[in-house]
Amino acid sequence: MKKITNYHFKDQDVHLEMGHESLIVSYAVFLKYQLKIGMDITPQLEQAINLDLLFDRLYKEAKIYLKKIRTTYEVKQHLLKSTSNSQVIIQVIDTLKTKKYVDDHDYIKRYMQSHPHYGPNKVMFELIKKGIKKEDLYVHLNDMDISLKLQHIIDQCLLKNQTLSHHKKILKCSLYAKQLGYEPHDIQDYLSHKEMNMQDELSSIKIFFVKTQKKLKGDIKEQCQTWIKKAMQQGFSYENAKLFCKELEHDTIL
Repeated sequence: MKKITNYHFKDQDVHLEMGHESLIVSYAVFLKYQLKIGMDITPQLEQAINLDLLFDRLYKEAKIYLKKIRTTYEVKQHLLKSTSNSQVIIQVIDTLKTKKYVDDHDYIKRYMQSHPHYGPNKVMFELIKKGIKKEDLYVHLNDMDISLKLQHIIDQCLLKNQTLSHHKKILKCSLYAKQLGYEPHDIQDYLSHKEMNMQDELSSIKIFFVKTQKKLKGDIKEQCQTWIKKAMQQGFSYENAKLFCKELEHDTIL
């Protein structure tokens, strides 16, 4: 049986000498087991000490990992790279939670604040990958004013793409909102109330005409046909595109 023959302190650790073997423990472990010279280290005691040492090592490792905010799942996966002892990992995580180093609800709040444009589906998709439970997510998503966020997202998109045709703007902003995780039926419902403003449409097609006119080739008829085709591909109506064929004849811009 192993017996402590001597020990000495170094920094915050205690170096135990047991014949030809040595063991480094934390001062807390040294006090916990009341280790002293002449004390027998039974296999059971050695196992208990090693588990405490593993806990201390993993706890320190986790705190370093948590210099950046993480989820419980991320911390667990990180610690599994160091040990397969799930019981000690659970003890470490429970301690971290008690001391507020890990808080999944706080993580959800911070994530939603830093990604204010994300819709519910996007938030769910991204956070479930990080091990957040669905029931925890629902608590926070229920407090989100999804309708107001969606309206803001779409209005900003429409404003940003005001040089496009009404049809193109609707398609582009619908796709954009879907990619951000909003429900298709909610998107369609809001966009259905966005009627085309004829003045804006004519302004948009005018801008497109200015960009396209110089690239048109052939005689006036060919240029007109090419122009109408390009304009309709951009979602403008035949009637509005046809208006600008007269400008080709006069080589002027409205």
